[in-house]
Amino acid sequence: MSDQDITDDVTNASHPFPGGTLRQAREQKGLTLGEVSEALKFSVRQIEALENDDFQQLQGKTFLRGFIRAYARLLKLPPDPLLEMLGEQSLPSPEQIVVPANMGETNPIPFYRRHAKKLGFAAILLLLSGGMIWFAGTQPAMKHQVSPPIVDIAPKEVVPAGGQPAPANDATATTQEPLPAAISPPVESATTLSFEFSGRSWLEVKDASGQVLLTGEFSDGQKQVITGKPPYQLWIGRVSAVKVSYGGHDVDLQPHAREDVARFTLE
Repeated sequence: MSDQDITDDVTNASHPFPGGTLRQAREQKGLTLGEVSEALKFSVRQIEALENDDFQQLQGKTFLRGFIRAYARLLKLPPDPLLEMLGEQSLPSPEQIVVPANMGETNPIPFYRRHAKKLGFAAILLLLSGGMIWFAGTQPAMKHQVSPPIVDIAPKEVVPAGGQPAPANDATATTQEPLPAAISPPVESATTLSFEFSGRSWLEVKDASGQVLLTGEFSDGQKQVITGKPPYQLWIGRVSAVKVSYGGHDVDLQPHAREDVARFTLE
């Protein structure tokens, strides 16, 4: 069956919500949930929730509409008829949106968990240093050794017959000690990511290993700062309400934004 036939069948299908339509199109193309998950970078649980029209398991209207558009493009379906199936009555109102309990106050993974190895190494060094200090304190004090007197053996100044002193030898000229090098002030880590929110939005950040460093829904005036191992995978639900800085430099989100939703990677 061609893509056009699938598009016509799905467009004309009678489904109260878009989930069943998307599932039917996926099955007609012979795609598994795992293959769709790999292509869209959505979890299998999220895809199943959409196909079952379980919108309460998804993150608000903006996320849901962007999700449907991405799924429709993968299946080569027109997204507008699917979005019209939603209807205002099928979408959770702002008061009904399931908001994370932290409301954006969820900090990145605890410091002690992300730096457990470094903290353990520092503790071992501290114990070793303490042991060396204790051992040194238990040893008998060494007798004071008197240094031999310093004898000035520099040649005396020779005065010629004319009575004028000879010019000083370059080897005996006084040398000045070099000034200590200036200490550079600390700079912000090149891998630091910061987020400032001017309105309600949601955010998810993963590091190079795919581990989630930060996720949640945030409101106006909140700020989050994380440091991890790049490249970072960012997923921002409302681009117009978020300012992103990477290593102290602002990141332009507009080239990555589609329907006010951005999904991209920062190297």
